[in-house]
Amino acid sequence: AAGRAPASMRAIRLPLLGIAALAVLAALDVHAPVLAAARGLALPARAAVVIALVAPLGLLMGMPFPGGLSLLGRRPELVPWAIGVNGFASVVAAVGNIPLAMVWGFRAVLVLGAGLYLAAWLATWAGALAIGDRGDDGG
Repeated sequence: AAGRAPASMRAIRLPLLGIAALAVLAALDVHAPVLAAARGLALPARAAVVIALVAPLGLLMGMPFPGGLSLLGRRPELVPWAIGVNGFASVVAAVGNIPLAMVWGFRAVLVLGAGLYLAAWLATWAGALAIGDRGDDGG
């Protein structure tokens, strides 16, 4: 439909919002009662609880990059650049969160991460406006 974002753009936007929302929920410790209730369970049950809590975030975090690569379909020369930027950001985030958490606390790092995912979501809107998307998809 005219004015709608490409499917790959929608496949990027919604996970970015989901990641930000789940990071904020984690920063607010909404999972604490579930973890407290699981303390008395056997190890396999506790592992299942942790997997159930972590899996949605892991699934969502795996979605934006393939969607972004599909947007580069008409510009295949940018794919190696995108892979390099993704790799760099992954390493910086993995290593950088440790000293940040030591200084500001893990909750602050979660909120910072949520803010960065929201900034990425806003960037998708800026990019969509540049290609003529009016944002009718709600994502």
